[in-house]
Amino acid sequence: MPTEDRNEFVQHSLFTAKWAALGLCLVLLLKLAEMLGIPLQNFKAGDIEVSLGDDGEEIEISEVLAKNTQSIQRNQSTLADNVGSLKLLQAQVSALEAALDQMSEGASQSLRTELNIPADQKVDIEQGASEKPVLDLGTNQGVGVIWLGSYVDGAWVDTLLADPAQLPPPDQLVASNQPFSLTGNVNVRQSLPRPVNEGYFSDISVIGVATAGTDIEVISQPVRYDRETGPQYWAKVRTTFETFLTE
Repeated sequence: MPTEDRNEFVQHSLFTAKWAALGLCLVLLLKLAEMLGIPLQNFKAGDIEVSLGDDGEEIEISEVLAKNTQSIQRNQSTLADNVGSLKLLQAQVSALEAALDQMSEGASQSLRTELNIPADQKVDIEQGASEKPVLDLGTNQGVGVIWLGSYVDGAWVDTLLADPAQLPPPDQLVASNQPFSLTGNVNVRQSLPRPVNEGYFSDISVIGVATAGTDIEVISQPVRYDRETGPQYWAKVRTTFETFLTE
């Protein structure tokens, strides 16, 4: 029972007990008056009226207490109904939340199909347009961060890694201890993207471009970013890339 309803019930109970005690005191007062020979037949205090019959035995108390008792009983019944309605409402809210979660998950997984975005544009959306350096500064064997692709329902999609059907899941790429070949140009960035709501990769510097046919070695556990286009994975890799001029 919620705290507010329990407090209301206690207050009603104390109210009834108070007036019952007052009624009993009035009855005792009339009895005492009778024993002392004081002709006191009726006594009224507030909403309580007590009458002592001529034979000294008949005692009547006004209907106030009875009405209060009935009111408490009605309140208890109403409270029970409200508790039942509240539980039903809570169950309906829980069911609605579960349904919304399912709808959200399904929408996220099917968004790329509904938007009908060309494959090359999807790559640019997730990693940024990859262009070779204007100045030829040569290649560099080093470490950087790249976008690996999207992993949905146990399969790699929208990835520039070769043979996606044969690729291990994201959490097994490092343990596989094998190189993976690129099928397109990939930006090599200085560090992992920020959270999606803080700019994602927008302000992460590109230090070079790993071109198609280049092998990469995944050397850190991929990090997942939940995007409107699906879950995207980035990781630190060791690879050969054409160097950009950086400040």
